[in-house]
Amino acid sequence: MQKWIILGVVVVLAILTTVIVFNMEIETEFVPEVEASNETLRKTNVSAYFKNKASNVVEKENILLDSKNLIKDPYNEIVSILINKPENENLVSIFPDGTAMPEIYYEKGVVTVDFKENSELLKEGINVDEIKQVLNDALKQFTEVENVVVIVDSKEL
Repeated sequence: MQKWIILGVVVVLAILTTVIVFNMEIETEFVPEVEASNETLRKTNVSAYFKNKASNVVEKENILLDSKNLIKDPYNEIVSILINKPENENLVSIFPDGTAMPEIYYEKGVVTVDFKENSELLKEGINVDEIKQVLNDALKQFTEVENVVVIVDSKEL
């Protein structure tokens, strides 16, 4: 009977030793060539909408932004991107040159974009429906936004 107990203990020790030895060989640490910075880790993808120069059709462009900026003022950040030039050279902003940054308010699921003194948005040749749609699509990517109101020169579009 003692022989069986000793044999059992030896077998268990042999199994444990084998598991420990193989486990040490498997656990190798992966060291990346380039360490990811905090800024890289904070990047997030947002959608912006611009007009294609060739086809004159509004297209979505994905832009990597520092989420730190989005936390501070997400709506201003997105509208600023829409008004300025896109990263892709084949796209242009739907807003005319010289468009001033609007005042933007959020209240109970509604974002109000107020272009106070931007009468150039109402000039002939500017597609107001396109502007509304682009602002709507860009701002509704935030889950808390249910509706977007666009005001130009005290008139709701």
